[in-house]
Amino acid sequence: MLNYIHVPATEKESSETPKKKIDTLFADMQDKKIKDIVVYIHGGINTYNYARKQADNITAHLKSEERHCITIVWETGPVETLRSQLQTLMKRPLLQKISSYLNKRFAQSFPEKKGTPGTLSWGRRSQVDPDDVLAKVLTAEDATTLDEVTSAALITQLANDFKDEIDGDYELIAEIAKEIADADIALTDEFMADVKTTARAGTLGAFDNLDLPNFMGRIGVRVAERIEKRRDHGRWATIVEEVFRSIYLADIVKASWDDMKKRAADMWQEKDGDTFESAYYFLHKLQEYTENNPDTRINLMAHSAGSISVCHLLATAAKKFPKISFGHVIFTAPAASLKLVYDEVITKTDRFKEFTLFTLSDEQELADAILPHIYPSSLLYLVSGILEEDVDEPLSGMMRYQTGEEPFRSGIFAETRNFIQEKGKERLILAQQPATPAGLQVKATRHGDFDKDRAMLESIKKLLDQG
Repeated sequence: MLNYIHVPATEKESSETPKKKIDTLFADMQDKKIKDIVVYIHGGINTYNYARKQADNITAHLKSEERHCITIVWETGPVETLRSQLQTLMKRPLLQKISSYLNKRFAQSFPEKKGTPGTLSWGRRSQVDPDDVLAKVLTAEDATTLDEVTSAALITQLANDFKDEIDGDYELIAEIAKEIADADIALTDEFMADVKTTARAGTLGAFDNLDLPNFMGRIGVRVAERIEKRRDHGRWATIVEEVFRSIYLADIVKASWDDMKKRAADMWQEKDGDTFESAYYFLHKLQEYTENNPDTRINLMAHSAGSISVCHLLATAAKKFPKISFGHVIFTAPAASLKLVYDEVITKTDRFKEFTLFTLSDEQELADAILPHIYPSSLLYLVSGILEEDVDEPLSGMMRYQTGEEPFRSGIFAETRNFIQEKGKERLILAQQPATPAGLQVKATRHGDFDKDRAMLESIKKLLDQG
């Protein structure tokens, strides 16, 4: 029996599961008297072949005599392009050198302590050099010290410090020249405006202006502002994120991520013809099936960016297919924004009966280095810090935003936390924690391992068996 629905990457491509195959699937389920359907949506940065393997894996772990699993195999375009773009740019020597200069300077004023970024884990100094503007900003008890005057003073101080540091750094100048000459690397207007003169002067090994130091000073202010407002991701990660956004056209990489999010939504929209509408037609048949079999239970499960698609599925079903009743909604390390999940799940609990979130603790998220020695934290941290429109965009799978501490204490954060962590509901299952009374657990310690974690899949099967 068919265990996947294929959604092609573009409208020009045909689905491997046209309407006839979907019709046959539902006829087969009717013959086998299927009463429990699991719809699984995999993460976005996956190849077609991997997604097909996941369809078989999910079926093998969760199926039963009366349960059938159907994976939405959605092609998200050139995922290898997104991967290679990120890896190529994050490994650029220029990014690493400028990040290292900034990190060294920040460490002088404010040594980082272990703990949760964005909280008071950075610690406090009782003695601060009155002439060190950066130290005064970072040790302030509130987030109101970095005004326009202080920002200007901080840029000046940092620029002077960096001028002394980078003077005579011929390797740095050479890397700038390489980036400017590389036609495949898109650089920001801000960077180009500040380094053109510096790069030309650099051919003689001398800086005759303060363009580059001022550029680095402005990045330093952005890092300081995030630390001050508790929106940092740890010193090194925050510096790398801000340098990346300031030098490279993050919009190009971001466009690939945005395009993937758009596909996650568009697949549930009605379209003409037999291309790119297989998912929408699947919902049509699903409603028809449940009308003929009213005791059927429909469960939704998603990993990473698949959670974005589930949110849009729920929205479309509520509007176009209101007779579909969903049972359990299960997210594993979801990459959907907190705002999207809040809008389509947490504030719309009439759409489903149960919800469970399996994810990493923040400590594990911080330790899940997507690029060891370059970017120290997980894919979700990178998405939040680089790929989303707003830096430190709250994502639903990150426990960082459910601590109950400022600036994540009230509003949408409180409502989300109260729902997911409601006592007695067991809606939140953190990795590497003792099994819950119901026997639920996760053993994966990396974002990319969730969709193949045997312990978690067995836990999900227990949830589904309970009905």
